[in-house]
Amino acid sequence: SSKKDMLENEITGDFIRDALQELEDNGWLQKSEDNMLTSYDYSGNANQNSETSSARQRFFVRRLRHLQHICQSFEGKLSNSANVVDVSRSLLKGLHPTPAVCG
Repeated sequence: SSKKDMLENEITGDFIRDALQELEDNGWLQKSEDNMLTSYDYSGNANQNSETSSARQRFFVRRLRHLQHICQSFEGKLSNSANVVDVSRSLLKGLHPTPAVCG
């Protein structure tokens, strides 16, 4: 993967983190040091969004038959007060369209 591709994926990852942060701010996502603001590499190892984590560790490539995607995974737990409909609406509003649409 090129530096350009990695940077574009990082921009999209930041966009997704912002949308997920809104869920936490609304109390719909449990606050935790292990929340979805941590990206995970393909083998499931947590990599904080810090200067010490290598970009190669935070990204993985998903190869499909005719194309491939640079990916990041995010993880978090909904709080007990979360309403699935409200969370879904917030995610749809906050994540569409992502910067990846134009990349």
